[in-house]
Amino acid sequence: MQRTANPAHQKQRQTVISYAQNYEDVMLQRCFAETATGFYVDVGASSPVADSVTFHFYRKGWRGVNIEPLTDRYRELVRCRPRDHNLNVAVGRESGQAMLNVFEGTGGLSTLRADIAEDMRRHAGVARQIEIEVRPLSEICTACGVPERYAFLKVDVEGLEADVLAGADFERFRPSVVLVEATYPMSQRENHQEWEGLLLENGYASVYFDGLNRYYVDERGADLRPCFRTPPNVFDGLARHAERGLAFEDRKHPAHTFAQALARRVLASVSVETDESLLRLMTWDIAPSALAEPVTRERLEEAYRRVLGREVGPAGREHYLRSARERGLSLAEVYRALVQSDEFAQLRALAMPR
Repeated sequence: MQRTANPAHQKQRQTVISYAQNYEDVMLQRCFAETATGFYVDVGASSPVADSVTFHFYRKGWRGVNIEPLTDRYRELVRCRPRDHNLNVAVGRESGQAMLNVFEGTGGLSTLRADIAEDMRRHAGVARQIEIEVRPLSEICTACGVPERYAFLKVDVEGLEADVLAGADFERFRPSVVLVEATYPMSQRENHQEWEGLLLENGYASVYFDGLNRYYVDERGADLRPCFRTPPNVFDGLARHAERGLAFEDRKHPAHTFAQALARRVLASVSVETDESLLRLMTWDIAPSALAEPVTRERLEEAYRRVLGREVGPAGREHYLRSARERGLSLAEVYRALVQSDEFAQLRALAMPR
């Protein structure tokens, strides 16, 4: 059967590597396929690559503003996106300070709303609270020199959508497309009724819902509605970054050669690194509060896989969990013991590149 291209895709010729969670970058590429150097604002940016709505455009040569309240994610953005403005703040109606609820082990799930945090605890476990600066979007756009007309605004803030949009100045800084995550965290229950009016009142029309996000186009600008007539499909020429294998294993991965070279250098450095350096390497993404807590069965199993690359045996499990019950052995102490173990010393010697 001969395929005929959808008119909405006529300008879409290049293969799109989708880095986004739900093909958001594919939908936006339809709108801006011919825009060589556009500008974006990403509120709730999270990772600079994984599930990123903007990384495809950054690779095209675009630049923009990434706003991320979690410090670890912010540091990743600074390293990976030097051309962008990267801010370690939250966005709200007005300037101030607020307590951010951060859920460990969820890939960066966090919220400022206490009611949503309470609901999320049922699914994501215990949260830690950190104090974070809050700034309105209009102030951020002024400080970062956002163009008066720019390509798109993306909002993913786990329940604070109304506050983010209320703090924007759509007369002074006007995106052609606005996409907002439109479901409550970790559910399919829609929440657009809480904030959609702010966009409609400012001259934006709702054009598409992908099951997670709602898309709005500027009624005063170019007619982008045809770009949203169909969901992502074969005519978009898309491939998903998330479906690639690990960079150092998948020969087709664009960073395969780099990853292999980096892995060899890291393995070579193991022979000269101190125990403290290796301990930081094994635990850099674990919150200090979690490291200080008594070790649990799940955390113990994870520690063995991280440090020794194997499952914990019955003797080791009994030893460490008994110590946790009797004297409160912490997760940090477990990692230190494993890094200083004879087994680890032998493995680091065996793994050395020739």
